[in-house]
Amino acid sequence: MKNLKKHFLTWIILSFIGLFGFSCTETKSGKIKDLDSIRSTSNYHSKPKPIQSADVFQALLDRYNQDSVQLAISSMSKDTTDSFLDQFIFEKADRYYLTDSNQHAYNHRFWLFKNDSNAVKNTFYNWFDQQFCQRNATIKILSRQKLYPGNLVFICTNQSIHVVSSESKIDLLKWLRFIQFTENKTRFIYICQQVKNKPALWYSYNLKKTTLIPAQ
Repeated sequence: MKNLKKHFLTWIILSFIGLFGFSCTETKSGKIKDLDSIRSTSNYHSKPKPIQSADVFQALLDRYNQDSVQLAISSMSKDTTDSFLDQFIFEKADRYYLTDSNQHAYNHRFWLFKNDSNAVKNTFYNWFDQQFCQRNATIKILSRQKLYPGNLVFICTNQSIHVVSSESKIDLLKWLRFIQFTENKTRFIYICQQVKNKPALWYSYNLKKTTLIPAQ
Protein backbone atom coordinates (compact mmCIF):
# COMPACT_ATOMS: atom_id res chain seq x y z
CA MET A 1 0.00 0.00 0.00
CA LYS A 2 2.85 2.34 0.91
CA ASN A 3 4.55 1.53 -2.38
CA LEU A 4 1.32 2.28 -4.24
CA LYS A 5 0.99 5.68 -2.56
CA LYS A 6 4.63 6.39 -3.27
CA HIS A 7 4.22 5.57 -6.96
CA PHE A 8 1.03 7.61 -7.17
CA LEU A 9 2.72 10.64 -5.59
CA THR A 10 5.68 10.29 -7.94
CA TRP A 11 3.30 10.17 -10.94
CA ILE A 12 1.56 13.39 -9.82
CA ILE A 13 4.87 15.22 -9.42
CA LEU A 14 6.15 14.08 -12.83
CA SER A 15 2.84 15.00 -14.48
CA PHE A 16 2.99 18.50 -12.97
CA ILE A 17 6.57 19.00 -14.18
CA GLY A 18 5.63 17.79 -17.65
CA LEU A 19 2.59 20.10 -17.80
CA PHE A 20 4.70 23.08 -16.71
CA GLY A 21 7.35 22.32 -19.32
CA PHE A 22 4.71 21.99 -22.04
CA SER A 23 3.22 25.34 -21.04
CA CYS A 24 6.62 27.04 -21.29
CA THR A 25 7.24 25.44 -24.68
CA GLU A 26 3.90 26.63 -25.99
CA THR A 27 4.60 30.19 -24.85
CA LYS A 28 8.01 30.30 -26.50
CA SER A 29 6.80 28.78 -29.77
CA GLY A 30 4.24 31.50 -30.46
CA LYS A 31 4.58 33.46 -33.69
CA ILE A 32 7.03 36.36 -33.58
CA LYS A 33 5.32 39.63 -34.37
CA ASP A 34 6.41 41.67 -37.36
CA LEU A 35 9.01 44.28 -36.44
CA ASP A 36 6.88 47.23 -37.46
CA SER A 37 3.84 45.68 -35.81
CA ILE A 38 5.73 45.68 -32.53
CA ARG A 39 6.68 49.31 -33.02
CA SER A 40 3.08 50.24 -33.79
CA THR A 41 1.93 49.62 -30.23
CA SER A 42 5.10 50.78 -28.54
CA ASN A 43 5.56 54.06 -26.72
CA TYR A 44 9.30 53.62 -27.16
CA HIS A 45 10.09 52.64 -23.56
CA SER A 46 13.08 50.61 -24.69
CA LYS A 47 16.56 51.82 -23.86
CA PRO A 48 18.34 52.25 -27.20
CA LYS A 49 22.08 52.74 -27.39
CA PRO A 50 22.81 56.47 -27.12
CA ILE A 51 24.79 58.35 -29.73
CA GLN A 52 28.31 58.54 -28.33
CA SER A 53 29.80 61.51 -30.16
CA ALA A 54 28.58 64.89 -28.92
CA ASP A 55 29.60 66.46 -32.25
CA VAL A 56 27.58 63.94 -34.27
CA PHE A 57 24.67 64.32 -31.87
CA GLN A 58 24.64 68.11 -32.29
CA ALA A 59 25.02 67.95 -36.06
CA LEU A 60 21.98 65.68 -36.32
CA LEU A 61 19.92 67.89 -34.02
CA ASP A 62 20.86 70.90 -36.16
CA ARG A 63 19.50 69.12 -39.24
CA TYR A 64 16.16 68.44 -37.58
CA ASN A 65 15.92 71.93 -36.13
CA GLN A 66 17.15 74.11 -39.00
CA ASP A 67 15.08 77.26 -39.55
CA SER A 68 13.42 75.91 -42.69
CA VAL A 69 12.26 72.75 -40.91
CA GLN A 70 11.68 73.53 -37.20
CA LEU A 71 10.86 70.06 -35.94
CA ALA A 72 11.95 71.24 -32.46
CA ILE A 73 13.72 68.01 -31.60
CA SER A 74 15.21 68.29 -28.11
CA SER A 75 16.74 64.83 -27.66
CA MET A 76 17.52 61.75 -29.70
CA SER A 77 18.97 58.27 -29.35
CA LYS A 78 19.90 55.46 -31.68
CA ASP A 79 17.37 52.84 -32.73
CA THR A 80 19.44 49.67 -33.19
CA THR A 81 16.67 47.34 -34.40
CA ASP A 82 16.84 45.70 -37.83
CA SER A 83 14.51 46.41 -40.75
CA PHE A 84 13.31 44.68 -43.91
CA LEU A 85 14.92 47.44 -46.01
CA ASP A 86 18.37 46.62 -44.64
CA GLN A 87 18.65 43.72 -47.09
CA PHE A 88 18.70 46.06 -50.09
CA ILE A 89 21.73 47.93 -51.41
CA PHE A 90 21.78 51.43 -49.98
CA GLU A 91 24.38 54.14 -49.45
CA LYS A 92 23.33 55.13 -45.95
CA ALA A 93 20.68 54.18 -43.41
CA ASP A 94 19.85 55.37 -39.92
CA ARG A 95 17.13 54.96 -37.32
CA TYR A 96 16.49 57.26 -34.39
CA TYR A 97 14.14 57.73 -31.48
CA LEU A 98 13.34 61.45 -31.27
CA THR A 99 11.66 63.58 -28.62
CA ASP A 100 10.51 67.13 -29.33
CA SER A 101 10.22 70.09 -27.00
CA ASN A 102 6.65 69.07 -26.13
CA GLN A 103 7.79 65.57 -25.10
CA HIS A 104 6.24 63.92 -28.16
CA ALA A 105 8.12 60.76 -29.18
CA TYR A 106 8.85 59.76 -32.79
CA ASN A 107 10.68 56.96 -34.54
CA HIS A 108 12.43 58.12 -37.72
CA ARG A 109 13.95 55.54 -40.05
CA PHE A 110 15.46 56.34 -43.43
CA TRP A 111 17.49 54.75 -46.23
CA LEU A 112 19.45 56.72 -48.84
CA PHE A 113 20.11 55.15 -52.25
CA LYS A 114 21.82 56.10 -55.46
CA ASN A 115 19.82 58.72 -57.36
CA ASP A 116 17.85 56.25 -59.46
CA SER A 117 14.09 56.70 -59.20
CA ASN A 118 13.22 53.35 -60.83
CA ALA A 119 15.49 51.38 -58.50
CA VAL A 120 14.19 53.22 -55.43
CA LYS A 121 10.58 52.69 -56.53
CA ASN A 122 11.15 48.96 -56.92
CA THR A 123 12.66 48.84 -53.43
CA PHE A 124 9.71 50.80 -52.10
CA TYR A 125 7.25 48.38 -53.76
CA ASN A 126 8.99 45.45 -52.07
CA TRP A 127 8.85 47.19 -48.69
CA PHE A 128 5.19 48.20 -49.10
CA ASP A 129 4.20 44.69 -50.11
CA GLN A 130 6.04 43.12 -47.17
CA GLN A 131 4.69 45.60 -44.64
CA PHE A 132 1.07 45.85 -45.70
CA CYS A 133 -0.06 43.77 -48.70
CA GLN A 134 0.98 40.43 -47.24
CA ARG A 135 -1.30 41.12 -44.27
CA ASN A 136 -4.22 42.29 -46.41
CA ALA A 137 -4.36 41.49 -50.14
CA THR A 138 -6.86 44.31 -50.78
CA ILE A 139 -4.33 46.99 -49.79
CA LYS A 140 -2.71 48.75 -52.72
CA ILE A 141 -0.58 51.82 -53.26
CA LEU A 142 -2.81 54.94 -53.36
CA SER A 143 -5.73 53.06 -51.77
CA ARG A 144 -7.35 54.56 -48.69
CA GLN A 145 -7.16 51.92 -46.02
CA LYS A 146 -5.96 51.71 -42.46
CA LEU A 147 -2.36 50.53 -42.53
CA TYR A 148 -1.11 51.07 -39.00
CA PRO A 149 -2.52 51.40 -35.46
CA GLY A 150 -0.80 54.73 -34.72
CA ASN A 151 0.25 57.84 -36.64
CA LEU A 152 2.39 57.06 -39.66
CA VAL A 153 4.14 58.91 -42.47
CA PHE A 154 6.21 57.26 -45.19
CA ILE A 155 7.82 59.02 -48.11
CA CYS A 156 9.56 57.69 -51.21
CA THR A 157 11.76 60.03 -53.25
CA ASN A 158 14.07 59.46 -56.21
CA GLN A 159 16.86 58.69 -53.73
CA SER A 160 15.40 57.80 -50.33
CA ILE A 161 12.71 56.11 -48.26
CA HIS A 162 11.67 57.68 -44.94
CA VAL A 163 9.33 56.19 -42.33
CA VAL A 164 8.10 58.21 -39.34
CA SER A 165 5.82 56.68 -36.71
CA SER A 166 4.45 58.03 -33.45
CA GLU A 167 1.58 57.98 -30.99
CA SER A 168 1.53 61.78 -31.38
CA LYS A 169 0.44 63.85 -34.37
CA ILE A 170 2.99 64.04 -37.21
CA ASP A 171 3.41 67.33 -39.08
CA LEU A 172 3.76 66.10 -42.68
CA LEU A 173 4.91 69.44 -44.14
CA LYS A 174 7.79 69.72 -41.69
CA TRP A 175 9.04 66.27 -42.61
CA LEU A 176 8.78 67.06 -46.33
CA ARG A 177 10.84 70.20 -45.75
CA PHE A 178 13.35 68.19 -43.73
CA ILE A 179 13.88 65.89 -46.70
CA GLN A 180 14.11 68.79 -49.14
CA PHE A 181 16.76 70.58 -47.12
CA THR A 182 18.87 67.53 -46.29
CA GLU A 183 18.90 65.81 -49.69
CA ASN A 184 20.00 67.15 -53.07
CA LYS A 185 17.66 67.47 -56.05
CA THR A 186 14.85 65.61 -54.35
CA ARG A 187 11.79 64.52 -56.30
CA PHE A 188 8.91 63.08 -54.32
CA ILE A 189 7.40 59.91 -55.76
CA TYR A 190 5.04 58.69 -53.02
CA ILE A 191 3.85 60.54 -49.93
CA CYS A 192 1.50 58.80 -47.51
CA GLN A 193 0.14 59.88 -44.15
CA GLN A 194 -2.17 57.98 -41.87
CA VAL A 195 -3.64 59.71 -38.85
CA LYS A 196 -4.36 57.32 -36.00
CA ASN A 197 -7.59 55.32 -36.49
CA LYS A 198 -8.20 56.83 -39.95
CA PRO A 199 -7.53 55.62 -43.50
CA ALA A 200 -4.19 56.40 -45.13
CA LEU A 201 -4.14 59.39 -47.47
CA TRP A 202 -1.73 59.88 -50.37
CA TYR A 203 -0.41 63.26 -51.54
CA SER A 204 1.58 65.01 -54.21
CA TYR A 205 3.81 67.92 -53.22
CA ASN A 206 4.57 71.07 -55.18
CA LEU A 207 5.37 74.70 -54.37
CA LYS A 208 5.54 73.87 -50.64
CA LYS A 209 1.97 72.55 -50.66
CA THR A 210 0.48 69.08 -50.52
CA THR A 211 -2.39 68.04 -52.77
CA LEU A 212 -4.58 65.09 -51.86
CA ILE A 213 -4.61 62.36 -54.51
CA PRO A 214 -8.15 61.09 -55.24
CA ALA A 215 -9.05 57.67 -53.85
CA GLN A 216 -8.15 54.82 -56.18
